[in-house]
Amino acid sequence: MKLENILMLDSNVTTPSDCQTLCFGREKCIKFSHFSSTSSRCVLFTKCPDMKSCSGCVSGPAYPRITSCQRISLRNGGALPTSNANRGRKIDSRQNELPRQSQNQEVSDDGEDFGEVENDADAAADNNDDDYYQYQDQDPEYEDDNTDEDDYEDEDDNIDDGLLDEVFNELPGVDNKKPPVKKSNTSSTSCPTCYPGYYYCVMGGFNRFGPVSEVSLLNTGAYPIPRSPLIAPFPSFMTKGSGSTFSTFTGRSVMTCTPGYPVTGLTPASTFGGFFTQQSYIPGTCNSYNVARRNWQSTGGKLNTVRLGGSTVRMGKYLVSIGGVSPSGYPITSIEMFDTRRAQIGWKPVPRWSFPAATRDSCTVTMKHPRNGAEMYVIGGEGQESAVMKMVLNTGQWFSLPSMYYPRRQHACTKVDMNGRPGIMISGGSDGVYTNMTSVEFFDIYRNSWTELPNMFRGRRSHVMTSIDNSIAIAGGTANTPEGDTEYLSDVEVFDGRRWKRAAYTMDTGRGGANLIKIPIRNLVA
Repeated sequence: MKLENILMLDSNVTTPSDCQTLCFGREKCIKFSHFSSTSSRCVLFTKCPDMKSCSGCVSGPAYPRITSCQRISLRNGGALPTSNANRGRKIDSRQNELPRQSQNQEVSDDGEDFGEVENDADAAADNNDDDYYQYQDQDPEYEDDNTDEDDYEDEDDNIDDGLLDEVFNELPGVDNKKPPVKKSNTSSTSCPTCYPGYYYCVMGGFNRFGPVSEVSLLNTGAYPIPRSPLIAPFPSFMTKGSGSTFSTFTGRSVMTCTPGYPVTGLTPASTFGGFFTQQSYIPGTCNSYNVARRNWQSTGGKLNTVRLGGSTVRMGKYLVSIGGVSPSGYPITSIEMFDTRRAQIGWKPVPRWSFPAATRDSCTVTMKHPRNGAEMYVIGGEGQESAVMKMVLNTGQWFSLPSMYYPRRQHACTKVDMNGRPGIMISGGSDGVYTNMTSVEFFDIYRNSWTELPNMFRGRRSHVMTSIDNSIAIAGGTANTPEGDTEYLSDVEVFDGRRWKRAAYTMDTGRGGANLIKIPIRNLVA
């Protein structure tokens, strides 16, 4: 250990988390080591030291992707300091009515550094993962899923389709035949190396003129932008609602679900003549894009229930619609499923599943827990801004989880890996007081605990959060100006593991309620 590589040595730092925090706050610090076996001391390094493994010490980087350092899992007792300016209204009361899931007793109560970030949909397991996480208390039952990005169909959210097939096949009106299996394609479009990489497509949304029909490519610089659009705009029947959309690439086609919309008609007032206007609602629908024919097609995806402010989420080959309120304002507790392989069957309500705390403007994520299997998390929403709930799909049982630090609705969420810990990242939204929230949080599904992350540059709601080139990105959304007007945002922020940075690229136009999906280039150009 060379003295010229040491930035600081402090014997008054008692925990690894405090030591890592000191490193995080110093620009020249790239690694720390905390020793607690004999006398507690914290050492900060400006260069990667040549050190052997030691007992009673914890070492790690100040932020991820320092490949010249020995990568060792951090044990961090708290979140790194972040400013509370414009974050939102922090809450202390965390009372929930549903059964509360107990903390995992096999894992230390210490928190985790948020250093390395990976999105489950983009992450491919590193061959040296066994060397990466060397802390002896790591949960032995957890194994990273090795996902091949080139085999896109096997990447779909890591959810067991067998369980979902069982649930779906028992519903009324569904035959018990197995879903069709896609035949292998030997054409040029099945050649992963012919057209490598992904397009990032901006789908739908709304601006001051109403729903946006154009589908555009995010100009990340990783691919040339074609002169003509690769995907045709939404037809008029897809832009009659609010504009908020859910889109996904199923491995076969682009599937986009749009919300329901009101219609007004004339109804006879009495037998003596006269009419009065009456408003009714058309449920939302899902449509697929035929790449060969370059048009949008109805796929039997009309929902059974009008869900204002509901959520749609992908589970394996299925889509699931949950939450929302009726036009009269009553919560929708039913849950519906849609098999993208058997679109002719349409949406089906699932009697064995229900959502007892349904609301609108929440955020929904599916995860695969190493013990419980597939789980669905519903976070925040109107009237339940701080609530976090999850349903174990195998049993249909709901659990109430620890509340977020900041109540929010109209926020964005995505599943990520942070330092090897699977969890959910939440960003922005509105809490009813601060409409332009900048706060970001991470929920560790192992520890059932929240960690505050650095603020975004600017507050936003109705935005999209996903992974772009293996980094978490936030794009678009709406914000309130000082004058009280609504601003439609087009900028993109990217999280590098330590802070949010403004991307050099933006969306084609400001829009809220949009989706950002990735599609293999070979599926659109060949």
